[in-house]
Amino acid sequence: MLSFLNVESANQQQKDLNQGSFNQTLLSSWIFFISVAVITPIKEELLYRGVLCGFLTKRHHVFVGIFVSAIVFGLLHIGFPITATVMGLVFAIIYYRTKSIFPSMILHMLWNGLVSITVFF
Repeated sequence: MLSFLNVESANQQQKDLNQGSFNQTLLSSWIFFISVAVITPIKEELLYRGVLCGFLTKRHHVFVGIFVSAIVFGLLHIGFPITATVMGLVFAIIYYRTKSIFPSMILHMLWNGLVSITVFF
């Protein structure tokens, strides 16, 4: 569907992640993987689900918190906003259903880990 709409592409994601522009040493590959698959999901889940979704859910309705946090999450992921918005919805629903940020954080880590591994290959 994304290929058909020509909105997002794997090549564009590689460019957005700066993957093709630096010399791939083992150390730089590990630093890239740790930053994308561990550090980024922690900070994004704390910000988008913990702060934004949590605030909007308490202040307004749960659907407002889920949808607004997912849309903001998607819009700030330039290069792949549709995928990021859908994943933002998934992460927010998991956060709301479990009443804990850790399951969405772990799924986010797994998702980013899978994406970063596919970027290498």
